[in-house]
Amino acid sequence: MPTRRAVTFALAVGALGATTIILSHMFFTPGKYLLITYAAMILGALVALKSEGYESFKERFWAAFLAFNVYSIAHYLWLATSGNVGPIGFLGHSWRLAFLVGTGAALSVAAARLSAVNTPRHLAAV
Repeated sequence: MPTRRAVTFALAVGALGATTIILSHMFFTPGKYLLITYAAMILGALVALKSEGYESFKERFWAAFLAFNVYSIAHYLWLATSGNVGPIGFLGHSWRLAFLVGTGAALSVAAARLSAVNTPRHLAAV
């Protein structure tokens, strides 16, 4: 499980990401241009994760995973309640949410790997 520090980080980055994605969806053309906003949020979260300096892979993974899910699910809920989407049923929501969680897990593994704290070689062997 993630630490309190990772959860706080994830909620802060997730809230910023949710706000950015929802506002970009409101003010820009929805559709494929939303992917640019998602990519920017993922890169921003990666930079923030790197600057936090988490030591363990597990902590970096959970921070990235929770942040991605906070802003993705907030965007999904906003879309579902906006009235612009027709009824899709339980099965339609299930596979979409599973896809979001799976994508978040895959991206979080990459983010956790890329945001590792660089250790000097002479200290790594100790």
